[in-house]
Amino acid sequence: MAMKQKNCTNKALIGLIVLVAIEVGVMALIPAVYVKRSDNRVVRSFGSWLPVARVGSHSISYGQFLEARDAIKNYFASDAGKQAGATGGLTDDVEKGALDQLVRRDLLDDIASEKKLSLTDADVKKQFDEIAAQASSTMPDPDKYLRDTFHWTRSQFQANVIRPELLSERLSAVYASDTQAGAAALETDIQTRLAKPDVHIFIQFPGATQK
Repeated sequence: MAMKQKNCTNKALIGLIVLVAIEVGVMALIPAVYVKRSDNRVVRSFGSWLPVARVGSHSISYGQFLEARDAIKNYFASDAGKQAGATGGLTDDVEKGALDQLVRRDLLDDIASEKKLSLTDADVKKQFDEIAAQASSTMPDPDKYLRDTFHWTRSQFQANVIRPELLSERLSAVYASDTQAGAAALETDIQTRLAKPDVHIFIQFPGATQK
């Protein structure tokens, strides 16, 4: 009987230690993500699930933010970035811009849902193929270009760049036909929605010039 009680006590103690370790780990992740925006491998592994923004009912994770930031960082270091003179580095403005684009992407999805506008994978692929064809003289192998420039696959580029741009283009056309303000009405609506209380930015960019 005494042995069983001892085993139960040991299990309870181990469980408590594990819970404390988890709590300490989470507490360490919070400033690493929300204040320092750390690139540390441990933070990437264990903090990628943390939300850095919320748009309505859905969240943008730190992992999504890192993917966008990494693409910009890779672009700066690439031959294409150097040839374009992109040498500014990852400033607070640049990193905030990466998050702003993720927020905008979610807002576009919400607006498209309200307007009953949808894009198919075929729509996105067609747009990509058209852009690749126009740039074929300078970009004969688009997959290699995306890999060398952003470290992205074609599907990542389509999801992160082509789809939001195409959705924005088609929504602008819808707003232009529905309102006297024309295509600019979409941007006005986005700015209005950004000011609503259901849009929250949790991560800090103290050096950003655009708040």
